[in-house]
Amino acid sequence: MKRLFFIDLLWLAVVVLAGLTWSAYDQAEYADRLANNGLSENAVIFHTKAAMTPAQAVVKLTEAKLNNLQVQFQQTDQHVYFYGHGDYATLPVTSGQWFTDADLRSSLPVAVIGRAQTKSLYEGSNQRYWRQDNRYIPVIGIVATRLDSPLNAGEFLNASAATTAPTIHHLTVIADGQNIKAQTGKLKQVLKAASTSQYHYGKGDRQTNWWTQHLPTIAAGIALGLVTLGLSWLLGRMAPMRQVGGMDPTLGGRFLRGLWAKAALHATVVAVIGVIIATSAFYLTDYSRLLIFVAALWAVNVSGTYYGLRARYHREGSR
Repeated sequence: MKRLFFIDLLWLAVVVLAGLTWSAYDQAEYADRLANNGLSENAVIFHTKAAMTPAQAVVKLTEAKLNNLQVQFQQTDQHVYFYGHGDYATLPVTSGQWFTDADLRSSLPVAVIGRAQTKSLYEGSNQRYWRQDNRYIPVIGIVATRLDSPLNAGEFLNASAATTAPTIHHLTVIADGQNIKAQTGKLKQVLKAASTSQYHYGKGDRQTNWWTQHLPTIAAGIALGLVTLGLSWLLGRMAPMRQVGGMDPTLGGRFLRGLWAKAALHATVVAVIGVIIATSAFYLTDYSRLLIFVAALWAVNVSGTYYGLRARYHREGSR
C-alpha cells in the first residue's frame, strides 16, 4: 500500500506539471494575441476600395446588426480606429477603462493608449489628453502588457468619431469575433470588399517563430510521457507478486487483472485531483487541451502498467 501511495504522489506531480506546461503555452499564446492588438488568427482582412471613413463604416456596421464582433481600421500596426459590438476580446487595461458601447457609437473622439505613450500625454484638470492632428482627445484608458510587447505603443480611437480619418481603402480593415466565418459574407457587403484573406501573426515585432512557440511544449510533453512510462515500469517492479509462483493460470489471471484494476483506479482518481489542482493554480485559456493531454498520459500510464505487471507476473511465475 505504501508503495502504491509513493507512485500516486509521483503521478500527481506529473499531472500538475502537465497543467504548468499548458499554462506556459497559453500565456505565450495570449502574449502573441496581445502583440497583435487582441486579434486572433481566425481574424479576416477585408480588401476594400470603398471611399468611406471609419465613422461612415461604423454607421453601416451598426445598421447590419452584426453581434459579438470587433473591426479594426488600422492606419499602422499601432494606430487603430476601433469598433466593437457585443462580446469580443478586449485588451488589458491598467488604468481607466476600455471603450464602452456608448463610446463606440459616439461622434465624440476618445482614446485608449499604450503605456509607452503616457509620457506624451497632456494633463488637464482630472483628465489626460492625447494630441492628434492639433486636436486634444480625452484618454479614457491605458493598456499595457509585458515590456517588449508592441501593444504598449498602441493608439486606439473609437472609429465612430473618425470623421477626418483616411478612407478605409487606405487602411487595413480586420474583423474578428466568435462567429467571424459566418459573418464574413455580410461584412464583405457592408465594407464593399472585393476579397478577403486570413489574418496571420507574422511580421516585424509581431512575428513568432512556430518552433519557438511550440518546441518547449512539445519537449515537455515528450518528457512527461517518458516519466509516465517510467512510473508504470516502476509500479511493475514494486508490485507484490511473491505469491504467484505455482499459481493456477486462471487464478493468476484474475490476480493480475485485479492488481491492474486497482492501479488504474488509483491513476484515475489521482489524475482528477491533479487536474483540479492545475486548473485552480495555473492560468489556462483552454481547458480541453489539458484534459486531452492528461487523458493521453493516463492511457500511457495504465497501458504501461498492464504490460509491466504482466511481464513481472510471468517472470515471477517462471521461478
